[in-house]
Amino acid sequence: MKSSLILLAFLCSLQYSWTIKCYMCRSSLEGPCGELLDKKAEKQPFVRIEDCNKKCMTAKYNLRGDRLYERLCTDIDYCKNLKEGHKDPTAICKECTTDLCNTDLF
Repeated sequence: MKSSLILLAFLCSLQYSWTIKCYMCRSSLEGPCGELLDKKAEKQPFVRIEDCNKKCMTAKYNLRGDRLYERLCTDIDYCKNLKEGHKDPTAICKECTTDLCNTDLF
């Protein structure tokens, strides 16, 4: 019984340690998400910071003549799907795995 509790505590701590923080915003749905985020990004009204157990992502693409920006917590295929789905040769999408790493595309 004691070893089961220790194993459960260990597994819970592993899951927590895999969580990273990502900036979250979508210019198509919420308002300005911007090409670049500065150190005051968390104070911008349309930018949130959320825990993520996958990857952070930053994307810039054109949709029906509008330039859109997104920052999300996503799975590993988001960038591939974005480029194939929008058929925008200028689309840029990057994924990363450290806290608040999805600030910009450069």
